[in-house]
Amino acid sequence: GYGHIILWGAVAAVGVGIGLCIDFATHHSALSSTSSQAALAIPVAVYLLSLCLFHDMGHGHSTLHRFATPLVATLVVATAWLPNAPVWIAFLLVALTVYRTVLEQNHPEAAHAAH
Repeated sequence: GYGHIILWGAVAAVGVGIGLCIDFATHHSALSSTSSQAALAIPVAVYLLSLCLFHDMGHGHSTLHRFATPLVATLVVATAWLPNAPVWIAFLLVALTVYRTVLEQNHPEAAHAAH
């Protein structure tokens, strides 16, 4: 299908969001802090949700595994109202990566069921 268009569109929008956050931090933007950070947070959340939809849903994973990524995506959007949102977003992405890596190492059969 055409689901990959959403995924790659979100990746492109993340790049724009990073640029807007840099412009705001260097005082070259008329956007507010929340707006510039939302321009990064929302595409990151869309990327995470599209990955979850295309990769995790419907594959015999536990409830926690199935909803860890959507939970992190929700928290990523919420960071737009915090100071230094890009740092919080990075922290959440690292935490999700560690969780999924540990899960795959401890339960390889569940991790590879989606492939």
